[in-house]
Amino acid sequence: SSDVCSSDLAVAAFLRVINALENIRSAIEIETRARNAKFLNDSVDLLKLSISELTDALDVLHGGGLHPEAQQKLRRAIELDQQALTTNSRSARQALIDQAIALKVGARNDMRN
Repeated sequence: SSDVCSSDLAVAAFLRVINALENIRSAIEIETRARNAKFLNDSVDLLKLSISELTDALDVLHGGGLHPEAQQKLRRAIELDQQALTTNSRSARQALIDQAIALKVGARNDMRN
């Protein structure tokens, strides 16, 4: 039948959250490498990967109408990553990345509560 029982919805939501948490974990790992990269080009490539992971996480959460507060933090983290992409100063880039990582950690904590 076409009736979706609440346990199916709960499982779907759980899988979405697990998927998003994995994207966030990966983004933090990639971004830590971007932060430590000596060369802007390497950092830019890694930041683009991180943005892609975060966009996936956001799509999954948004699609399920899940964790709006975490979604907000992820959107802000993406904005910071995009700023970091165009920042030539390594120290300024690292400061932006640090803020973005803190937001990702915050989003992850929101989702675990």
